Amino acid sequence: MNKELRNLILYASGRAVSSLGSIIYSFAIGLYVLNSTGSGMKFAVTLLVSFLPSLLLTPFAGVLADRFDKKKIVVNMDMLNGLLFILFFIYITLNDITLTGVYITSFLTNAITSFFGIAFEAAKPQLVYKERLQLINSLSQIIHSISNILGPVIGGLIYAFVDIKIFILFNGISFVLSSISEMFIDFKFNLINDNHINKINDVFKDLKDGFKYVIDQKSIMGMYTFFLGMNILMSLAVQVPLPYILNTHLNIGSEAYGIIFGCLPIGMILGALTVGIIVKKVSVKKLYISIGIVAGFLAIIIGLPYFVPAIVISRTSTIVYYGLIMLVFGSIISLVDVPFATHLQKNVDAKYLGRVWGILIPMIKVANPVGFLLSGVLIEIINPFLIPFICGVIFIIFSFSGKRFIITKNEAA
Repeated sequence: MNKELRNLILYASGRAVSSLGSIIYSFAIGLYVLNSTGSGMKFAVTLLVSFLPSLLLTPFAGVLADRFDKKKIVVNMDMLNGLLFILFFIYITLNDITLTGVYITSFLTNAITSFFGIAFEAAKPQLVYKERLQLINSLSQIIHSISNILGPVIGGLIYAFVDIKIFILFNGISFVLSSISEMFIDFKFNLINDNHINKINDVFKDLKDGFKYVIDQKSIMGMYTFFLGMNILMSLAVQVPLPYILNTHLNIGSEAYGIIFGCLPIGMILGALTVGIIVKKVSVKKLYISIGIVAGFLAIIIGLPYFVPAIVISRTSTIVYYGLIMLVFGSIISLVDVPFATHLQKNVDAKYLGRVWGILIPMIKVANPVGFLLSGVLIEIINPFLIPFICGVIFIIFSFSGKRFIITKNEAA
């Protein structure tokens, strides 16, 4: 087996364990908190402590990824996650599960995963040749999507049939084994310049330099602006109004609701599988503008039943109608994510790559709670069908204007 293929296999296995383990744990422990306390607020706090580390620590994770050996960060972070869960298992065996222990463990595992994820992301150009970056990014997207499909299913089964303590121990052992497998990845397979310095003189100066580098790169800022716009559209027009529409106005039931939203990660897998073929035929600039128009149109037709109620006259027609919308939405998410990641990896100076990821990711993620909050306010004021309809029209206009700001170096080739 050649080194590049071995790197891809070991990368996929390590990423899968980390992603799936984190999602299953978050889902299962969230169910435990919700059912054992009966408190929506305590459940919300569990979600919050899972979200905050990524938002707060990712920029600093980017600095570490640029300054230190990425392999050591990846291996040590997975090992730390494993030891954390094993120690948590020992603690709950002796003292039983407490909310404080859940909050601390959730915060720490997500903090560790933030450093792991950025280091692995920044290391991708070192793991494969430049021609394989599209492939490794598609692979990453597929793993993420499959984890999102299987995570809640497995998490629910574990909560129902397996002692949560046993799962926590198993999760810890899985992370340790993943860490050991990552030791065999050749992080210098395609290393051009060995830039890690093994020390940080001034974290905030490094961050400032990273911000300046990002702002100076017109191609990054152009693609990032569109990427951010897509994220806002999803949070504002889809992730809040659609569940409200399905459950409150159409009353389709939890099973149908699960089928509809299960189409999103399936679409992401389809998009990741086809993105390599599409970008060979269409420039990324044209692809993004086309995607923006399609995304805006999809948002509009989410709200279309407000004007044409006969579209969703039955439960089956509702599942088919909204399921297809989510399937296409999932596909275009991958068609935005994968080329964006590949463009960064091909065009960003290697010594800045960790910081660029560390800066852009929280800037994108912060749009979600803002979109959720704004959408929640609008639902109280206007009919929820009108929110995606109006947002879709605005996004189509935004996409047409995108010709002015989406500037890609060599069309992000």
